[in-house]
Amino acid sequence: MRVSVDGTHYVPGPGGGLVTIFNNLIRHLALLPDTETALLLREGVPAEHTLGLPEGAALPAGLTVVRVRAPRGALGRARNILARCALPSLAAVTHAARESRPDVIYVPLHTFDSAQHQAPTVFTIHDLQHEFLPGYFSRKERMRRSTYFRLMQRHGAAVVVPSEFVKGTLVERMGFAPERVRVVPWGLGPGYARVADEARLAEARVRYRLPERFVYFPAKPWPHKNHELLLKLLARPGCRECELVLSGFAPEAEGAELLRRAEELGVRGRVYCLGHLDYGDLPLIYSLATLVANPSRFEGFGLPVLEAMACGCPVLCSDATSLPEVAGDAACLAPADDLQAWEEALSRLWSDEGERERLAAAGVTRAAGFTWSGAAGRLRQVLCDAADMASGREC
Repeated sequence: MRVSVDGTHYVPGPGGGLVTIFNNLIRHLALLPDTETALLLREGVPAEHTLGLPEGAALPAGLTVVRVRAPRGALGRARNILARCALPSLAAVTHAARESRPDVIYVPLHTFDSAQHQAPTVFTIHDLQHEFLPGYFSRKERMRRSTYFRLMQRHGAAVVVPSEFVKGTLVERMGFAPERVRVVPWGLGPGYARVADEARLAEARVRYRLPERFVYFPAKPWPHKNHELLLKLLARPGCRECELVLSGFAPEAEGAELLRRAEELGVRGRVYCLGHLDYGDLPLIYSLATLVANPSRFEGFGLPVLEAMACGCPVLCSDATSLPEVAGDAACLAPADDLQAWEEALSRLWSDEGERERLAAAGVTRAAGFTWSGAAGRLRQVLCDAADMASGREC
């Protein structure tokens, strides 16, 4: 089967969960047998970065890179300003995809440029946060997302989503046909496991200046991530021994408002910001943490919960949206904005080593069922079904 992957909206640099998903899913898709993958990228975007590989690393044998040039002139400049990066024209993307003669097109990001292709197109919808928390989005962004999703509904051969929660939302709120929405849970790489090497752990503790015990939350300081609840918890009587470690954002830029709030609450001295971490260091931090606390109000999936579980770190997370689906019975759950419930749960886990050990063991077992190779295999089946439906033959 020949697959063209539209990666023209991929932007290099520190990113959140979507970057991790793109890197791993596309790399593992290209590694599958009987799959030829053409990855469409803008000029200047390193192919290794899009696949989560070191600079200069060999690409998977089943993958070829197709470069798509950004348009020149006034129209091109206007498009690039709107997108905040040098995007190719829709015609250029369409032409590049047709040149690779795909059986099916896959669009892994929230974009709709590939709808012009003649081959069947499978889109990805990671979440519908704008439907649940519209106040976190500008009117323009809400309209853009709604328009894109309606076009995907109309023109897509199938839509891939990471959780039953997202599928249910598409079916119930937007009227998607259930059979055209396919759930492909995201996965974890082999690097996510508890680190037992005491020398590596000690080095990481010194390098990041970590306290002996701490609560960890790796997330950008977006409003729905609900960092403020954790800051308020530090000021509560039951959590005054807790120290909080954050990562995933630059403290002096994205995190400035968050740290000002910590000052106002009188807890700044117990909040540690590590900035953007190398993915290779995340298992070290998870392994050192006393527990992970994720009070997010909204997730389409919830990769950090799985990452922590795989590393044998106990998890306390909100009971919102997809998180209970991902965590199963291997985490402690609390309502996202119930400060009293969070204080009780965090205080109990902080002091109860036996409960932490139980959750850690359950989490390792739970996380073992989520792999990127498994996710890529399920995605390939969706793509194959779409190609079969269009061609009338088995791929």
